[in-house]
Amino acid sequence: MNGLGMLYIDEKIYDDAEYFFRMAQQTGSKVLGEEHPDILNSINGLGLVYTAKSDFSRAESYLNDNALNTIRYQLGEDNPTTLTCMHSLGWLKYNEGNAANAARDEENAKEDYDSAEEYLTKALSGRQNLLGYDHP
Repeated sequence: MNGLGMLYIDEKIYDDAEYFFRMAQQTGSKVLGEEHPDILNSINGLGLVYTAKSDFSRAESYLNDNALNTIRYQLGEDNPTTLTCMHSLGWLKYNEGNAANAARDEENAKEDYDSAEEYLTKALSGRQNLLGYDHP
């Protein structure tokens, strides 16, 4: 179901993406438990959906430091799921910065862009360490 969620994000059909991520989270949690990597990917997907919809407060309820710390604790700092969550959190902060910038709120825009850079840089570094610098 997570794969369909990602497909619908790519196609910009966000309501369908949300449905499949939510179904994957709800049904998978019963069988696999809340902290299984597939469930963590579903939660990350929901955060991406809300980021794409510019519903930043809702996105932050899925993509936040607490969620990232849970993933780090469960899977480790250099696990691909951890790095994906870190990247998603950076993407959220980047989009929040864009919104603040559009509203001419330069102070919050700078803070969001700085956070985005930190998360995205850590995610890139982790992926390069994991996959090598030549990986596409």
